[in-house]
Amino acid sequence: MSFAWPLDRPLPPGWAVGTRVHTPDGWVVRAEAYPDPYYGGKRMYQIRSDQSWARGFFRLDGESSVRVGYRVRERQRGQVCFCVRSPNPGSPDTGMLEWNGDFVPPAPGEQWQTLDVRAGDLTRPPNHHAPRFGPPWVGFLVIFNTFEENVGLTVSEFQVSGPPPV
Repeated sequence: MSFAWPLDRPLPPGWAVGTRVHTPDGWVVRAEAYPDPYYGGKRMYQIRSDQSWARGFFRLDGESSVRVGYRVRERQRGQVCFCVRSPNPGSPDTGMLEWNGDFVPPAPGEQWQTLDVRAGDLTRPPNHHAPRFGPPWVGFLVIFNTFEENVGLTVSEFQVSGPPPV
């Protein structure tokens, strides 16, 4: 089973940061300037979903696959992050699965770049906030960041495949 953002539908109530826009390639979400409280209010360019603590969006294990279709105008350091909790919504235990790297522009003649990562790899350094509990993890908040400047981060696809969704 898999989970995918249904970008052909309006963003849900409580969506935090990012704008859904129709382009010639279809529906996408564009990053917006956001003073991230975790980084002391530093302005970043983010897409930040609504939070779904109790229900969660998806369930991952170490072998789950995460796929992101994105576009940027120029190379920029960034992150793809998931705030996760244990399968027990009554437990306060949380952590973060993170991809830290460079978003890169698509190849000449291409419209989109694709990031494919295994969820288990998102717990490795330099991630200092990895969950201190093992899988399965329930993703309840999704964040895409670029740090320094607006390079036009746009996401056309976000999908998690693996165990059945929550």
